[in-house]
Amino acid sequence: MKAGNQTLLKKNNQRAIADCIIKNGPISRAELSKRLSISKPTVSANIAELMEMDLLREIGYSCAEIGKKPMLLDFNKEYRYVLAMDFISYYTRNRISIAACNLYCEPVFIETVTLPENYSGETLRTFVPAALDGLCRRNQLDIQRIGKVVLTAPTIEYDADYVKFECRNGDIVNLVECVKPFFSGRIAVKNDINLAALGEKYFGVGRDVDNLFFAWISNGVGGGLILNGQLHEGFTKTGGEIAYSTVYNEATGRMDYFRNLTDMGGIRTYISAKRREAEGSIIAQQLLTDRFTLDMLINAARQGDAFCIEFGSFIGRTASVLVANICSTMDLQMAIIGGDYLGFGEVFLKPFRERIDSLPIGSTRVTTPFYTNSAMYGAFKFGADSIIASLIE
Repeated sequence: MKAGNQTLLKKNNQRAIADCIIKNGPISRAELSKRLSISKPTVSANIAELMEMDLLREIGYSCAEIGKKPMLLDFNKEYRYVLAMDFISYYTRNRISIAACNLYCEPVFIETVTLPENYSGETLRTFVPAALDGLCRRNQLDIQRIGKVVLTAPTIEYDADYVKFECRNGDIVNLVECVKPFFSGRIAVKNDINLAALGEKYFGVGRDVDNLFFAWISNGVGGGLILNGQLHEGFTKTGGEIAYSTVYNEATGRMDYFRNLTDMGGIRTYISAKRREAEGSIIAQQLLTDRFTLDMLINAARQGDAFCIEFGSFIGRTASVLVANICSTMDLQMAIIGGDYLGFGEVFLKPFRERIDSLPIGSTRVTTPFYTNSAMYGAFKFGADSIIASLIE
């Protein structure tokens, strides 16, 4: 066998050994040989190299009661760490979630930092590195052992070197530049809702299915698609995106992009089209003077306000058609509905259940996210997989 082929075979064997231990937990050399159909001498030789690299460790003897107790091997989950920064709550809550995990996606810390009011671009460039440094120090996490930094991009307009972020004062900042001084060469950027779908698939409500759609419906909207257990991003990395899907706007009687119904401009359009009904709302004064937020409509709906309840139902009805079409076309097992519009409660969710349950094919289950921050766990999974894939090259 040629030297190049021997090297490739060895790397493939080492990857198979590492993957088997990661997926199944501590295991003996003999069991590895049996499961992978690799000879015992080959397994032992490859394990010796992996241990020298500090990727594998012996953790003690098996608890087997009969015969000689074999030594168990485990993957060194602390070899490297993932740092994730999730900006999905920036739009409505003025917060950034920052977290770190080991290679088994076990959190080291998950914390939320609040941005200063009306911050500028210069403030953000100073604030983010300081927050990262402080969190790592406080949790005794060596920055040099962070193998991947995953930035969740709250937009489809991004690449590996540029993530547009609009500050409260209107400044535009590249988020990548905020962390580059610490982590140059270790930064990855992924769409936040794609990561949310990944997080729910592996750690949340989607663990028992391989085909699901995650719809995020807030002032900003998005979607993530998991097919055959893998994130499907599509040709332009926008697979599952629903912001620019065309829907019928009941308020205006016209077709429109879905994103134009849920943002503040869309809410104002709805109020204008339903002005008489809006005048009877308990928050009419705020509605008619534009001094309102989505939270105000949600809170009023919870108090029984008919106008705000109908608005939540309207968005639910419109979105349910969109999601049902995706579920039917892709033959999906699950539709996960997340985002701030969930605050409207059953009036918002009921149309999804009714419409998707009525589909003549399939049995798509409608549910809500298990985690309040699914994207963070998706970032953990993506980052850990990226590091592990690069360890044995």
